[in-house]
Amino acid sequence: MQALPGFAGMSAGKLDRIITLLKRAADIDDGYTTRPGSWESEGTRKARYLPAMAKEIYEHSGRGEQLPAVFEFRSDTLTRQIDATWKLEFEGRTYEVTGTQTVDRNRYIRVTGIAG
Repeated sequence: MQALPGFAGMSAGKLDRIITLLKRAADIDDGYTTRPGSWESEGTRKARYLPAMAKEIYEHSGRGEQLPAVFEFRSDTLTRQIDATWKLEFEGRTYEVTGTQTVDRNRYIRVTGIAG
C-alpha cells in the first residue's frame, strides 16, 4: 500500500482537532420488539481534519449529495475498531463513517465520513 500525501513523518501538531467516537449500544429488547440502542461515546481522539476539496465541492454541487470529510487518527486499540457502524462527532456535526483505511504501516487510520 502506498503512503498517502501528508502522512510521512506527520507530527503531533497536525493532529489538532478533538473528535468524539460514537458507537451504537446493544439493541433493546422488551420482549415484544427490538429497538436499536442509543449512540454512546467510546472516547475522544485527536485527529487531522481534511474537509472536502474544491474539486469535490464542484463535482457534488447541484446534486443534493453530502460532501465527504476525512479524519486521520493515530492508530490505537480504539481507532482500529472504527468501521461503517460508527459515527464521529466534530464541531457540532455528526458524520456517518463510510470507510476506513490503514496508512503508513498501520501508524495511522484514515476515516471517511459524510455529515448526517
